Amino acid sequence: MNIVLPPLNGIAPHITSHYGQRGGEFHGGTDFNYNVPGQYGINIQHPNVYSPVDGVVTFVGGDYGTVKIGTSTGYSHEILHLHTAKVQVNNNVRSGQLIGTMGGKGPNGFTQYAQHVHYQIKDRSGQTRNPENYL
Repeated sequence: MNIVLPPLNGIAPHITSHYGQRGGEFHGGTDFNYNVPGQYGINIQHPNVYSPVDGVVTFVGGDYGTVKIGTSTGYSHEILHLHTAKVQVNNNVRSGQLIGTMGGKGPNGFTQYAQHVHYQIKDRSGQTRNPENYL
């Protein structure tokens, strides 16, 4: 988590929603933002988001402000709800490299969701894996 969203101004990120069953639905990733109650302060200033892994950018954009990074293991590391993307498809990225800024983008616009990072991992068969095992 500290690679994707490192501490900023002495404030560390924290998990706001875990991977797995959430109410009546399955949440295929881990959500996090800064440890500031509510949607103000650092969370709404679109802080930088960094790549969790070394790999190649395979997708940028879509309804959810997504950047997907493929690795040599065949896994896809996917960051959603970005406000802006700072990479393009086929870019090589390194762990810790800037890939975008945090947002709340969804199909209904840039402020559909509260500002946060949604990080999900898919294996070669497209099955989600718990990103908390990689943070």
